[in-house]
Amino acid sequence: MNNLKTRFALLFTALVACILFLFLLIVYAAQKKQYYNDFSFRLKDRANLAASLFIAPQELDIATLRKLSGNFMQRLPQQGIRIYNENNVPVFIDDSSDLRIYTNQINTIRKEKELSFAENNRHAEAFTLDYKNKQYVIVASAVDEDGSKQLTKLREIFLLGFIISLAFIFITGFIFSHNALAPLSDLSKQAGEITFSNSNVRLITGPRKDEIYHLTDSFNKMLDRLKLSLEVQKIFLSNISHELRTPIAILLSNIDVALNSDRDNQYYKDTLVALKGDIKRMSNLSDKLIEFAQVSYDSSKTNFEPVSIEEVVWEAKDEVVKRFPESNIIIQTYISIENESKRVVIGDKRLLTIALINILDNACKFSPLFSPISCELFINEEKLFIRITDKGIGIEQEDQLKIFEPFFRTAIAKDIPGFGLGLSITETILKIHNISPIITSVPLEGTTVTLCFN
Repeated sequence: MNNLKTRFALLFTALVACILFLFLLIVYAAQKKQYYNDFSFRLKDRANLAASLFIAPQELDIATLRKLSGNFMQRLPQQGIRIYNENNVPVFIDDSSDLRIYTNQINTIRKEKELSFAENNRHAEAFTLDYKNKQYVIVASAVDEDGSKQLTKLREIFLLGFIISLAFIFITGFIFSHNALAPLSDLSKQAGEITFSNSNVRLITGPRKDEIYHLTDSFNKMLDRLKLSLEVQKIFLSNISHELRTPIAILLSNIDVALNSDRDNQYYKDTLVALKGDIKRMSNLSDKLIEFAQVSYDSSKTNFEPVSIEEVVWEAKDEVVKRFPESNIIIQTYISIENESKRVVIGDKRLLTIALINILDNACKFSPLFSPISCELFINEEKLFIRITDKGIGIEQEDQLKIFEPFFRTAIAKDIPGFGLGLSITETILKIHNISPIITSVPLEGTTVTLCFN
């Protein structure tokens, strides 16, 4: 059965049916026990009366005997009473039934003092009565016709009520499951309407933050990741061909020229140097692309742990200095002893180092030689900040909103080597660590990048 609502309704009905059946069974058993005890009491009462009338009539006055006799005449259905003396010989029999009483059974009654048993739907109560050093055994039996009729009627009522209850439970269970699964059906309908052409559409979350809300939110986050993947693919398709074709075309052109005719050794050396530069550029591009892909697609594999932010900053500086020996990076820390714990953040040290390397790399790349680049660490309103300031070429106002797009490069930076991937990688890393970047820049005066650790 593929309908989830029907399956839930059936499961709910089965569960409640088991509970209801157990409850009715307990009620029936209790009622049956009540009928049994009541009938046993009435049967014993008549047996005691018969014994009193038979064994010790001389001790009773006439009025009492008449009263007892009147009660005795109110017989139970198919009532039978038997009295046995100390020799197990019946001394009184008022019983037309075929109830069988054996000697060993009478001995058991004498030993146990009381005994209840049933034979062929006939209920029997047996007990002993001591009188003048003699022990009598009284056995009274009868058929509880009224109790049987009441129990039969009770079973019919329970059966009918059980069937009607199951039908009612199934209907209410189906309505309940329908209402409970309605948000899922709505989510399925909404998700089915999302295609490549309207990938910006998101599922509507409910007003209550329940399981459906969290499920919808998870779907929306998944759609965001898929949209990012689609955008990355789109950007790759539109830019990667150009970025790779240009150096490859230059490589092929230089090789063709070198092979066109015989050249001197110096020409071949110059050609190899040029080819090495192009190959190095392609190698750097492939490294950036791999780094970009890893950060964009595998951000869930980050290794979060306590990290000293000063250690990250110094490691980033050492790496950038290797690339730009003429750089002048000045690190300054303004964190008091009271805020010593703020120096340690929770994050992925490798990714944080990559982000800072990319920012410092851009600061050095777009600044004059030996120009001072300030890297400040400070606390403001209980939050940690890193502020990197350079005296470089700056960024135009309209370009500041695009600098995090993959392969985007400003017009004034076209002649400076690069691929336009560094800040895209940095932005992704900052999002993973919930770090807010603030960029202020004035063309031809410099740029300030401020990172706020939320």
